[in-house]
Amino acid sequence: MGAPATGILTLDEFGRLAAAARDIDDRPVETMMKKMVVNDGDFVSATATGGTDDVANPLAPPINISRIRCQRISGTCELSIAAFNPQDPHLYFYIPWDYRITTWEPARIIATNEMPCATSSMTLDLQIESLVISSVPHSDLSCAKQGPTTWRLLDDGFSASWKLHQDKVNKARVLVYEAEKKLVPPIVDAK
Repeated sequence: MGAPATGILTLDEFGRLAAAARDIDDRPVETMMKKMVVNDGDFVSATATGGTDDVANPLAPPINISRIRCQRISGTCELSIAAFNPQDPHLYFYIPWDYRITTWEPARIIATNEMPCATSSMTLDLQIESLVISSVPHSDLSCAKQGPTTWRLLDDGFSASWKLHQDKVNKARVLVYEAEKKLVPPIVDAK
């Protein structure tokens, strides 16, 4: 465990071992969802797993299903997210975010959301089926503690959830008694 051998098992060490015993046989939670975009000219819908490189400020936990629905007639795009947090056993349904459409072109939709601490800009490129949301904090407000963030719909949600599973299991396997390590090899990429 990286702790000196004292002959006494502390409550913290016991907790780490108990978590590792649970995680070593962890089953992955997967979205298995490929990105899907539907466009009928006046209505566009995009559904996939959303992700970001900013782990400190994610829009949602990495295991999620995100749906964007844009309606030309209402001039709005709505982002809805259902997410599972691997740190606790809860499924979260976020209140939908509404974006005001500023540009509707045959190949691209741009919409914005003015929030108290930041401005978010959503760009949906219909030709390459790409959706990116960039948020820039309002520098004049005390609530804007984070920097700019970028969030996107992933082409393959499985990779994000599989990486979480690999990390969790391999972290637990590090604590396996040395003589038994041959019975529990590390988990590798499933490609």
